Amino acid sequence: MVDITLPPINITASEPGYPDVNTNGLPNPAPSPAVIFLMQQQSRNPYYAQGLWREMLIKLANEQLGWSQDGNVAPGFTYDLQVVPYADYYIFLHPGNDVNGALYYASTNYAYLTNGVSACPGLTGNQLTPVAAFGHFVYGHGAAAETSIANFGLNSSNFSSPLLDAALAAAPVGTVTPIVVESIPAVGSVSDWQLLTWIENTSFKVEGTVNKDAVGNYQFDGKISAGNITYNTIPENLKSAVGEAAATQLQYVVQNLNATPFEIVVKGDTPVSIGKQLTPDEIAAEQARQAAAAEAAAYKDAVSFVADTNERILEKYGANMSKIAQDLQAGVSGKKVRSYAEALATFERVSANPNIRLNAQDTQAVVDALNALDKATLADNIKRLGKGFGVVGKIVQAETVGEKVISGYQTGDWKPLMLELEAMAIGAGAGAVLAVGVAFALPAFASATAGIIIVSIAMAAAASYIDAEKVDEINNFFLN
Repeated sequence: MVDITLPPINITASEPGYPDVNTNGLPNPAPSPAVIFLMQQQSRNPYYAQGLWREMLIKLANEQLGWSQDGNVAPGFTYDLQVVPYADYYIFLHPGNDVNGALYYASTNYAYLTNGVSACPGLTGNQLTPVAAFGHFVYGHGAAAETSIANFGLNSSNFSSPLLDAALAAAPVGTVTPIVVESIPAVGSVSDWQLLTWIENTSFKVEGTVNKDAVGNYQFDGKISAGNITYNTIPENLKSAVGEAAATQLQYVVQNLNATPFEIVVKGDTPVSIGKQLTPDEIAAEQARQAAAAEAAAYKDAVSFVADTNERILEKYGANMSKIAQDLQAGVSGKKVRSYAEALATFERVSANPNIRLNAQDTQAVVDALNALDKATLADNIKRLGKGFGVVGKIVQAETVGEKVISGYQTGDWKPLMLELEAMAIGAGAGAVLAVGVAFALPAFASATAGIIIVSIAMAAAASYIDAEKVDEINNFFLN
């Protein structure tokens, strides 16, 4: 959104009277009112040429106060709202022509136009155009006019759109083409107050290419086009530019002269280049924001992953194992872990269970099942579950814990696994240990028996560090 500040009114220019129009000493008969009104109009032209059209409309509005009482329109309006459109059109046809010269030419020749203002269908976008467009509304009989967006002077310094900013901010890193943003309202995007006094009803389309780096610096290069303008009422920005009192008189003129809505066709497009270069502080803030957003997304994913895993445990291993897993998860973040000696003593109640002492064939089936696991997937599952259980940072042992489980089945020595879990507990807390036990419930094992044994051992080993009672439940429900 751009901020717009109107320049101050030139009080001298808008003062009543025409000190430079002097009829004293002219020969009889005295000049007709039409001659005097024309002289007054020509005395206003230099002000229009200087861009003081607001002052002239205010001056004419003050004159209109007296004429309104009789139900008429002040001659100043009837002259200027035809002369200025003609002068603007003259420059439209002859670019670079002197504004003063165009105004003088128009003031002396507008009366010869066969179709009046409707025969002046071009708007330049210069200092005459706000009044010229208003003149078309009043005297153009609905005839369309045209202009070029190239006359709007749009660039990165006087064009800013929240819609475009949002699209550029959302663009991925790298080069993206095309970026297309449509229906950008002129009001709120253009900083040129004078331009807004006649184009406020249009909207813009921006399209181009953006090149963006990882921290948010970008360069956008493209073009702007505009929709046609329907001029069917006095623009709000024109009213604001001249003030409420003058706007009231303009409205009187519109109603008295039966102003007719017309369309301004906006032709062409204009290049635009918008760059954003972050300061070191902004880069640091953006990197922190991205990191926080990534962490939040990862945590959301992890919580969803935990929920999916619990559903899978219920489906594959039943309500008892599901309850044990969820009981262990309750309050696991920040929970104090038991010592290695305590955990090993508890786990030995499971490892001593004769039901896990498999024959050579079944042992090999379990080992084969473990060896068939995708180690990278297992490690990733442990990390995701750990994040869902409140683990902050990396679980460094996630890649090796599977090897320790295999070793336990092959040798019957579970101490390496328990030591690995102790290291995880010290480094990342109880959530990391629990993640190991739960992660082994995710793979699809070829043998249902092998799956039950593997999951029970893994869950029991993890529970040994968290809750001894759950180890006994595993022993009783699954291994006995």
